[in-house]
Amino acid sequence: MRFVGMMRVKNEERWIERSLRSMLTICDEVWVLDDHSTDMTMPIAASVSPQVILVDSPFSTFGEVRDKDYLLDCIANSGHATPDWIIQLDGDEELEPGAADKIRALTRRKAGPSIRAAFVKILYLWDKEGQVRMDGLYSRFHRQSMWRYDPDPAMRKFAGLYGPDTTLHCTNVPAAFAEIAERTDVNVLHWGYFDKAIRERKYEFYNRVDPGNVAEDCYRHMVIGDIYPPESQFKHAGPLRLEPLRL
Repeated sequence: MRFVGMMRVKNEERWIERSLRSMLTICDEVWVLDDHSTDMTMPIAASVSPQVILVDSPFSTFGEVRDKDYLLDCIANSGHATPDWIIQLDGDEELEPGAADKIRALTRRKAGPSIRAAFVKILYLWDKEGQVRMDGLYSRFHRQSMWRYDPDPAMRKFAGLYGPDTTLHCTNVPAAFAEIAERTDVNVLHWGYFDKAIRERKYEFYNRVDPGNVAEDCYRHMVIGDIYPPESQFKHAGPLRLEPLRL
C-alpha cells in the first residue's frame, strides 16, 4: 500500500517540521506546495527528508481550490509510482502518535465495503502543549483528509465549501470523495490556533480575505478569550472551555 502526502503551506516555519515528520511515519513521499512563504518554511521542509518534494506556486493570487488542484495534478503527472492513498494535512497539523497503524488498519479493512475516503478528528491545541479547546465545534470537528487515489482527472478536482467562487475554505479531499468519507478514530493535532498572537492574526486575515461570511459567523469564535471575553457564546462556539489533551 503506497501512501502519498500533500499539503499547501505559507509561512509555517514554526510547525512544518513536526507536521512533515508525522506524515512520513506513513507516507512514502510528501508533496508541499509553497504559497510564497517569506519565512524559513521551505528551507526547513527541504531539510527534513529527501522524501519531501517541494513545489513553488506558479500563481500570484490567493486560491485554495486552484492550488490543491494544481498540486494533485503535479503528483498525478510526476512519473512517480502511483499512490494507493493520499493524505492531505495543513502545514500546522500533525498526525497523532500511532496514527500510521490506525490508517494502515482501516485502509486494509476486509469486512464490509472497502473504504474510499476518511474523516479525521481535528484537536485544537490551545495556549499550551497538552491542552485543547473543547467548546462548540472545537469539541466535535471532523474533516475529510484521506482518500483512495483515482487517476481519472474528474476525480481529482477540489471544491470550495461555500460555492465555486470561494477562494478560502476548500475541501481536503476532491469533491467526488467528500460525501462518501467515513468517520475514523484517527486524530490530527492542529497547532495553528495555539497562541493569542496567531489567533488574532488569522482572525484579521480571514475577515479581510473573506469578509461578511455569515456561515462562519465572521470568525468570532476563533478569538473568544482573546478579543471577546471567555464567557462569550457565538454561533459555533463558546463559552471558552479548555481541557487536557487525551489521546
